[in-house]
Amino acid sequence: MIKVSNDFVLALPEWLRDLMRLVEINLECSRLTVLPERLVDLTGLKKLDLAGCSGVMGLPEQLWDMTGLQELTLDMCSSFRGLPERLGDLAGLLEHNLEDCSGFTWLPERLGDRR
Repeated sequence: MIKVSNDFVLALPEWLRDLMRLVEINLECSRLTVLPERLVDLTGLKKLDLAGCSGVMGLPEQLWDMTGLQELTLDMCSSFRGLPERLGDLAGLLEHNLEDCSGFTWLPERLGDRR
């Protein structure tokens, strides 16, 4: 697990994608603005928690490649406008938390009733 709780983090290192056995990322970085595109290489990741990352505007489009992802938390991510359409293709996604995401203008249809 990687946990980063720091208001001075503006970006994540690209080498993060090399941690193939990583199962959980928990970020509480209000000034973080961009997630690495290659984050999707972490196919073993089960939990991605971005609660409080109010500067991040979106997720990598290829997030649906993360077939092991079971839980996605975006609470208080007010800069998000929407989620990648193919996020609904993640059959293993059991839970998503989107509380206080005031910037959302749309969600993928196929997210269904998962919570």
